[in-house]
Amino acid sequence: MHAVRRAFTLIELLAVVVILAVLAGVAIPKFIDMQDRAKESACKGLLGGVRAGIASYFANEAITNGVGAYPTSVQVQANGLVMQGDLAANPYSKKFGVFDFGLGDANIRFSNNATGWAYYVDNGASPPAALFWANSNVANENSF
Repeated sequence: MHAVRRAFTLIELLAVVVILAVLAGVAIPKFIDMQDRAKESACKGLLGGVRAGIASYFANEAITNGVGAYPTSVQVQANGLVMQGDLAANPYSKKFGVFDFGLGDANIRFSNNATGWAYYVDNGASPPAALFWANSNVANENSF
């Protein structure tokens, strides 16, 4: 009687390896794209929340004092003043903190990667002006 062998042949193993390589080649770029989209969504969500808090602060100042004023960068970072909690890190750079920019840099959304967020505020302008954006340019998030 012949002994029954219960092993895979080299051809069968190579076929499985090739199939796994093709699947990995398709899945890895999709996974990386999903990470990028998640970072973009997180960044836009955080920006929306902070900008809404800044607008709310401005409106509260206008109602309370009769003159609207935007918060300073120190006030933006203060827990409970503009935001309910602490200001989160930039999802792209993983950095915390707000860096003050001048008007020229704010208009071009210049980034020096000093901190996670950039802020331009001019309460002396008529009308007062404020811009808040992500302070890195990993994926053009300065344009959000």
